[in-house]
Amino acid sequence: MSPGPVATPISEPVYAPESARNFMRNPKFVVDYSQPSVVRPQPPAAVAEAAPATEGEAQDASGNEVQTGPAAADTAVARNVPAILPPPRFHPTTTPSRSGTKPPERCLLRLHSKNLSANEEVGQICRVQESHGIVTAIACGVSSTDAASGNHGVVAVGTSKGLVSIYDVQTKKRVVSWITKPVASLAWNNKILTVGCVSGSICHFDTRITPVEKMKEQALTVTRHQAPITCMEWNADGDVLASADKKGNVYCWKSGDKVPLDIGEFVMRRKKIKHTAAISAVSWCPWQQKNLLTADVKGVIQFWTVDPKCKDSNAMTPARLDTGSAITGVHWSTQCKEFLTTHGAGGRKYFGRVAVP
Repeated sequence: MSPGPVATPISEPVYAPESARNFMRNPKFVVDYSQPSVVRPQPPAAVAEAAPATEGEAQDASGNEVQTGPAAADTAVARNVPAILPPPRFHPTTTPSRSGTKPPERCLLRLHSKNLSANEEVGQICRVQESHGIVTAIACGVSSTDAASGNHGVVAVGTSKGLVSIYDVQTKKRVVSWITKPVASLAWNNKILTVGCVSGSICHFDTRITPVEKMKEQALTVTRHQAPITCMEWNADGDVLASADKKGNVYCWKSGDKVPLDIGEFVMRRKKIKHTAAISAVSWCPWQQKNLLTADVKGVIQFWTVDPKCKDSNAMTPARLDTGSAITGVHWSTQCKEFLTTHGAGGRKYFGRVAVP
């Protein structure tokens, strides 16, 4: 009998110098969208078959302790197959809250900033009066003087009682303010400030229009969400907005349209981007502008190709990752093809390495 084909060993992935892998000790998963160029070796059958049913420690012929049971099979797989998802039997531990009480509201009335490119101290931008509620959303934008350099020159602040204010970061002075519905989320699109409300409605305010009363009259309002907005983000071109709510729904809106795009997975004969828990983050891929990442408070990440021309499901392959820990934020790297997620009150961080052909 001729020997079977020998599996080509898979080399360890090479990370760019800017990769988060060089600064993190324990990355959890790799999302690989490229076609495999080699055949993945199978785990050694002899190890899996010879392993006894009970887990524990045994001794080899030399008297050294060796691992037995299902854990040994997992170790054998880990030695031969690089991890694409969290390792076998991986269950991230949850970090209990340090305090069972909410932070005092006075902690949510002040906004501070620091210019990371300059040697300056942290400075207070504003203090919200208690009569206007607490700060529920902030979003950085580019002022007219900083448009060429791309620096964040203004910041928008929204409160629980509907106050929206725009401040100049450099001068620490308020540029404009107005009252709308209670604010849940904010997102800039050039000079358009998009306000996501607790009621589920979304309003687009053109901050170039004066006076404020006229700006409010000409604001475009869209309604589809039936729950408070949790997060929003415009894509890099500024022509599609992704919005999410507490019921796990995500909608994508073409700029200027009052009806969301028909995208997502087929649910009851309709396309929907749907999670089973409240959405905590949405983020557009910077190098594949149609690719959208959505994440929820249960730790589930989903990947989508936002293309209304696609007649099939807009879900990517792989389309879903379960990190096992509540996600609080998602951030794409601008240096290499990676994204970073932050989790829970413990401040745990994972990163995913994305390989796109």
